[in-house]
Amino acid sequence: MNKDAQMRATINQKLIETGERERLKELLRAKLIECGWKDQLKAHCKGNSGQITNILCKQLRFWLNKSLR
Repeated sequence: MNKDAQMRATINQKLIETGERERLKELLRAKLIECGWKDQLKAHCKGNSGQITNILCKQLRFWLNKSLR
């Protein structure tokens, strides 16, 4: 494991141990709902549901990241 990966694992473990990871996830979820992003993404997915068949995870991640901007 390289130094960067080790640091990420350590930070992630500390966040889990303190419960901060769940708190941050809930805060992010609330902010995304508040700004309407969740509804926009849902509408976008419904509008493109026929086009998203047989898609690879990597392609989906790229598409979602593009939509986030």
